[in-house]
Order: sequence, then C-alpha cells, then structure tokens
Amino acid sequence: MTAGLWTFYGTLVVAGAAFTAVLLKLIIVLSHRRGWLDYPDYRKRHAYPVPPLGGVAIFVVLWGAIFVLMQVRPEALALFRHDSVTIFAGAIVIFLLGLYDDFRPVRAEGKLIMQTIVCIWLWVNGLGIFQLWVPTVGGVALGVWSLPVTLIWFILLVNAINIIDGMDALAGGVALIGLISVMIIGVRVQVADAVVLSLILAGALVGFLQYNRPPARVFLGDSGSLSLGYFFAVLALWLPIKRYTVVAVYVPILAVLVPLAESAWSIFRRLARGRTPTAADRGHLHYRLLEQGFTAGGVRLLFYGLSLIGVAFSLAVAYGNRRFWLVGFAIFVLSLCGGLYMLLRTPRGK
Repeated sequence: MTAGLWTFYGTLVVAGAAFTAVLLKLIIVLSHRRGWLDYPDYRKRHAYPVPPLGGVAIFVVLWGAIFVLMQVRPEALALFRHDSVTIFAGAIVIFLLGLYDDFRPVRAEGKLIMQTIVCIWLWVNGLGIFQLWVPTVGGVALGVWSLPVTLIWFILLVNAINIIDGMDALAGGVALIGLISVMIIGVRVQVADAVVLSLILAGALVGFLQYNRPPARVFLGDSGSLSLGYFFAVLALWLPIKRYTVVAVYVPILAVLVPLAESAWSIFRRLARGRTPTAADRGHLHYRLLEQGFTAGGVRLLFYGLSLIGVAFSLAVAYGNRRFWLVGFAIFVLSLCGGLYMLLRTPRGK
C-alpha cells in the first residue's frame, strides 16, 4: 500500500475516534440532565446509574462517515454503494429497535420478530447465504434452505455482541479485536470497502472505549450492541458468499469467535428450557466466571485472549493450509468447551 493510502486509513481511525469521543461527551452530559440512565437491577452489576446511549454515537459516526465518503471519495466504497440503501434500511431498524429497548424493554419475541423481518429484507435484496463453501468440497447450493440458513446466521451474529455486553469494556473490546481480522482479510481479498468500513467502526470503538473502560461512564446499550452485531452479520452476507472462497466464508466466524459461540450456546440453552432464544438471563459465560471467583479484569483478559486466538486462526486459514488450520480450530474449540465445562462444574472455592 502507498503512503497516501496509509494516511487515508489512519485518518479514518483518528477521525472516527475523535468524533465519537466528542459526541459521547455531549451524550453523557445530556443523559444525566434528562435522566436517560440505566439503573442497576438483579441482572446488572454496575454500582450507579450510567447512560446507555454509547451506541448512538457509534451509529452516527459510522453512517455519517459512510455518507461523507460516498460524496467526497466515492471510489473508497465503490462496491458497498450498490447495496448501501438496503443495508442502511436494515441498520436503521435494528438501531431503533435497540434504542427503544434501552428505554422501554421490548419482549424477546418482539425483538426476534423484528430481526427476522430485517433478515428477510436483506435476503430478498440479494444479501443472503445462497451457497455454502465446504472445505475440500467447494460450493454447495442451498436452494430452499437458503433463507433458513441465512436467518440462523443473522440471528446468531446480530445478538452475539449484545449477549456478551454485561461488563465494562467487554463487548466493545471483543468487537474491536474482531475488526482487526476483518481489516486484514479485506486487504487479503483486495476489497477496500471492507477495510474502510472496518477502520471507521474501529475508530468509533476506540473513542467509545475511552468512556466505557472501568468505571464506565457510558454503556453501548442495545442500540450499540445490536448495531455492532448487525455490522458483522451483514459484512459476512454482503461480501464473501457471492465472490470469494472458503477464506471469506469462515473468517467472519473466527473473527467473532467468542460472542458467536456465546450467542449459539445461549440460544440452545434457552430453547432447551422452553424459553425464547433472545430472552435475557444471567447464564452467560462472563456471569458464570464471575460467580466462580474470577475478577472482572480476569474475565476481560480471558475474552480478549480467546478473541485474539480466533483472529490468529482466521489469518492462518486465509494465508496457510486451510484444511489443516480448520481441523486445528475444531480441536481447539472442542478442548476449550471441555475445559470451560469442567471449570464451571467445579464448585466455587474448590
């Protein structure tokens, strides 16, 4: 890459962080004046009321930057432009759903219905999983299974960040690490749009984490966590399935390994108990680890470490022997699941 391109990319991150920080400062002051605060309860461990509107700043900066770039540097988002209206329409619905839920909790069934409608909207407009790339086999057409598979993928990813958003700097930090993988793979498959979008969002998250690190002065809120999940879900639907090989299909999974696994497990656990998949509870891994005696900092480091391992595997799949690294990844996941199962079964203090 040329020096000019590096400068452009750096400007995206710095500007994203700066604008987000400024907006958050205003949001925090206004939220305290208006009483727009998230109060502690039986599921929430924070000690004092905190504004839950960090997602507002992230959403405004991300889409504001996209709009500006489309006007002043359209070549930077040449591929994205074609589907931008479709993606933005879905983003608005998901953002407003989360924002409404931050003030007036929405029933889990209502969230699931709205997310399903958005997924169908994307699928009808060509953003879906129409064939599945299987290592050593190649592309397998899904036919009538396309919409169900797309819906499962979408629901898992949209809710993934939201599910781990239970501690200061946890969800934002994990999402930021996942974006590293997306950016590098965007360079690998020579799709500048993916790099640009990821850099803008990474900058916004850097600005957000300045206010979300312990003790947090602002939370993502559902508007932020659902919007971040939507970004990862749509990126996987928009970019790889139609144009690229197994690299682009599996990398988004590895990039958000921790929240995706937590999302899948939470949905399975709730369905097994006869509950709605998106219903809230305290059975998430970070809560369980805290109950086992882990410190909040220890839980964050564990999640960050696992996320970095996911990024490492994604890069290995992209640049190395795909079959070897995917098998290695499967062994790692099984070992991790076994280790966590044994850890969480051990009574506290043993």
